[in-house]
Amino acid sequence: MSRYRTFYRNTIAGLLIIVGLVAILVYVKKQPIEQSKPDREEPLSPVLMSRPEPPPISFVEEANARGIDFIPENGAVGDKWLPESMGSGVAVFDVENDGDLDLYFSNGRSWDDASPTFGRLYLNDGHARFSDHTRASGLDHSIYGTGVALGDVNRDGLMDLFVAAVGANQLYINQGNGMFQETTATLDCGNSDWSSSAGFFDYDQDGDDDLLVLNYISWSPDLDNKVNYQIEGIGKAYGPPNNFPGTQLCLFENHDGNFNDISATSGLSDQQLATSSKALGLVFWDVNQDHMLDVVVANDTVANQVFINLGNGRFSEQGGQSGIGFDAAGKATGAMGIDVAHYLNNDRTAIAIGNFGGESSSFYVSRTQLFFTDEAMISGIGAASRSVVGFGTFFFDYDLDGHLDFFQTNGHVENLIQQVESGVSYQQQNQLFWHCGLSCQPTYQLVQNAGDLSADALVGRAAAYGDLDADGDLDIIVTQVNAPTRLYINQQNTPHQWITLSLSTADHRSIIGATIEVSGTFGTQKHVYSQTRSYQSQVQPWITLGLGQNTTLPVKVTVTELNGRSHTRSFSSVNQVVNWEL
Repeated sequence: MSRYRTFYRNTIAGLLIIVGLVAILVYVKKQPIEQSKPDREEPLSPVLMSRPEPPPISFVEEANARGIDFIPENGAVGDKWLPESMGSGVAVFDVENDGDLDLYFSNGRSWDDASPTFGRLYLNDGHARFSDHTRASGLDHSIYGTGVALGDVNRDGLMDLFVAAVGANQLYINQGNGMFQETTATLDCGNSDWSSSAGFFDYDQDGDDDLLVLNYISWSPDLDNKVNYQIEGIGKAYGPPNNFPGTQLCLFENHDGNFNDISATSGLSDQQLATSSKALGLVFWDVNQDHMLDVVVANDTVANQVFINLGNGRFSEQGGQSGIGFDAAGKATGAMGIDVAHYLNNDRTAIAIGNFGGESSSFYVSRTQLFFTDEAMISGIGAASRSVVGFGTFFFDYDLDGHLDFFQTNGHVENLIQQVESGVSYQQQNQLFWHCGLSCQPTYQLVQNAGDLSADALVGRAAAYGDLDADGDLDIIVTQVNAPTRLYINQQNTPHQWITLSLSTADHRSIIGATIEVSGTFGTQKHVYSQTRSYQSQVQPWITLGLGQNTTLPVKVTVTELNGRSHTRSFSSVNQVVNWEL
C-alpha cells in the first residue's frame, strides 16, 4: 500500500478510536453513581473553568518587500527524481559581526547544469532590509545544496559555513567583510551521494567545532528510475524512500581547522548498527545529563536514532531503548524536522519531530534521563498535525511570555496529489502552537489567526527563526519547493519584556550545548545553546529570553558550559541585546 493510502488508513483508524471512546463515555455516564454528596460544592479548577486564549499577534509576510527574492531551483523537468521534492536550507547568522542577522540559502540546480545557480547570501542593513551579496561573497559555486551548518572552524570569531549537497559537500571559511573562501577539505563519506542536514558540535570537548553530516539515502538518477515509484492516476511520482538503500552518518573531528573522518570508529557507521539511517534532521542535546553532547536523529520511515556519547570517541545507539525510535503505536514514522527544549522551564525535555501525513507530529517527553514517551495527543499538537506533512519544526517564544511555543511548516511531497487524493493539498498551511502556561492542559493550543503565518498555503521545507528587524521578538523564515521564500515579520505588541544574549568567549571555544538558566520573580527558564534545529536549517546564534510582563529586576542569568564552567550575571534593565563574553 502506498504512503498516501497509509495516510488515509491511519486517519480512519484514528476516527474509529475516537468513536469508541465516545461510546464508552456515554455508557459510563448512564450508570448510577453511588456516592454521598459533599457538604459543600468544590469549585472547578481554573483549567476546567476557562482556558486562556493566545494573544492577538500577527505575522506579516514581507520577504520581497525587504529585498529577499530567493526562489530555489530544484531541477525538475518531469523525471520526478526524489531530491527535487526535498527543498533548500536556510541559515540565520551574523556574517560580519556587525550586530545584525544575515541570511544564507542553499540552492539546487538543473541536473545538466546548463544554467548554473548558486546559494544566496543576503546581508542585513540592521533594519531587516536585505541586499544580495552572493557574487561578491565567494559563495557563487553551483552545487545541489540541501542542509546548512554554522561553526567557527578555525576559532577566529567568525562563523564558517558548511553546505550539504546531492553530490560533493562544501565548506566555506569566513574571511570577514562578507567574504568566504572555499576549502579543499574532503567532507564526503559513506555509501551516499546525498547528504541532507548537518551540524557543528564539540563532541570531545577540546574547544573545537566538530562536524556531523547526515546522509539520507543511497541515490542516483538511474536508481530512482529503476525504483520508478508510481501513483495510479499520476504515473511516476515523488515517493517514500522505502525502496532505496539506507546510509550512515559521518563524523569529522576538527584538529586546528583540519578535519579527520572518524565515522568508522565512532559507532555512527551503519555497519555497526542494527539498522541504517535515512536521516533528515538532527539536534545536539545532553540526553542522559552526563555533560557530554549526544545526537538525536530524525529518520524517514526507519527508526529514529539516539546516539549517546560515551566520552571515549565512541557513541552508543539507544533509540529503541529510549522510546524515541518509534511513535506511540510502536511504528517508525516519516520523520523530517526535529527540535528539543525544556518546554516546561524545568529539567523535563520534549523532542518534537515533524512527520508525514496521517502520522501526528511526535512529541517525546522525558520520564527519566533516558526514557521518553510520545505525548503528541495530550500535548495539544497531535490531532492538528495529523493531516499535514511536517518539515521545519522548532520551539521558540514568539510572544515573549517566558514559555516556549512551537512552530511547524508543512507541505506535501507530491505536487499532483490533489488529483488522486480528495482533501489532500500539495500546498499546506503553517501551524503555530501557543504555550498556554505551566498549569494549562493541554500545553499547546493551535493559533487560528496569526496573520499571514497561518493564512498562507505553501510547500514549506526549511524553517528558522531570528530577530531580523532588531525589535526584540522573533521573526520566521521559511523556504519552499521551487517557489518564493517567505519572511514572516513578528508584529507582537504585548507589554512583555525581553533580554537577548549574544554569547562568546575570548578564546573562541565552542559553547554549543551550554545551558542558560534564568530566574526572577516571573519564575525560572532553562535553555540550551545550539543553532542546529528544525530541518536543513540553522536558527539565530543569540538566545532570546522572554520575561513576560512587569518583570521585577534584577534578572539573574547563569550560563553553564558542558565542561562545568559557570558564569552568572544580574541584569538591571530589560529590552536590550547583551554582548556577553564568558
